[in-house]
Amino acid sequence: MPPEVPSSEAAVPATPVPDTPVPAPVPPTPVPAPVPPTPVPAPVPPTPVPATPVPPTPVPASPAQAAATPVPPGAPVPPDSPVPAEAPARRRRRPRRLLVTLTVLALALAAAGTALALRESGGKGGDGPGSGSGESAAGRRVADATGELRLTVPAAWAREYADGGWDPAAIGLPAAKEPGLTVATKVADWSDPDSGVDGVFAGAVDLGAKRDAAPLTAAVEALRHDGCRKPSEEEWDAGEWKGVVRTWTGCSRHRLAEAALAPRKDGDGRGAYVQIRCARDGSDCEETTKKVLSGLELAPAGKSTERP
Repeated sequence: MPPEVPSSEAAVPATPVPDTPVPAPVPPTPVPAPVPPTPVPAPVPPTPVPATPVPPTPVPASPAQAAATPVPPGAPVPPDSPVPAEAPARRRRRPRRLLVTLTVLALALAAAGTALALRESGGKGGDGPGSGSGESAAGRRVADATGELRLTVPAAWAREYADGGWDPAAIGLPAAKEPGLTVATKVADWSDPDSGVDGVFAGAVDLGAKRDAAPLTAAVEALRHDGCRKPSEEEWDAGEWKGVVRTWTGCSRHRLAEAALAPRKDGDGRGAYVQIRCARDGSDCEETTKKVLSGLELAPAGKSTERP
């Protein structure tokens, strides 16, 4: 190991200073407090000038203005705006109530996720849940996602479907998740009362252990569709179903039939709520309504309507 080379600068030992007090730390210089900003005086409100009321000339509402504005499912529809005091007296419109069609379809679409196009098929009978296929002289058979509900609709109507089910609370019944199916020429247009869409909605309803259809019938009879004429009502007793059918005419570009149905024979306590919308009013629509109601199939819960 090489010898240590001494440093050229010799270390000088520190000499202690006897009895020298340790200096106190220098206190920080106080920062002057910030000067609060001078408040800006509030603006002086202008003196209101009384306006001379000028009665406006009433303009008749166009069909587009009279059309209902869609609202989220379950949201209450606000009443019309009050008439200003200066305006001439005129008849107040009742709060508009949207077609229950909008709510029902919105629930069905929310469950289904989207409207699906029906694929073509040359076979007879149904092709299983959601496939929507099977053409016959009576029309086209379409099943919901569970296979428990099946409709027969005119082939020209069977372009799209939404099969994710529905909630009977949409028409004032107890909330539940039940099979539901919408088949239409264009499902997205079902919520537009001014569209010329043809289609059918059907939803299962639990009638309870007593098979009591009275709550379903009362709920359907309580529905109102502003903009349509007072509905006609008739009893239905054909095929597998009995109940009440109410038909609304004079609506904007469509006719609407609503049915509250219960099984004619002892079943599993399931009824059905059905809507049939026709773009054209007349005898063809009446005949289609009868065929759709006659062709409605609803199996007991957990079972399929598919024929062996």
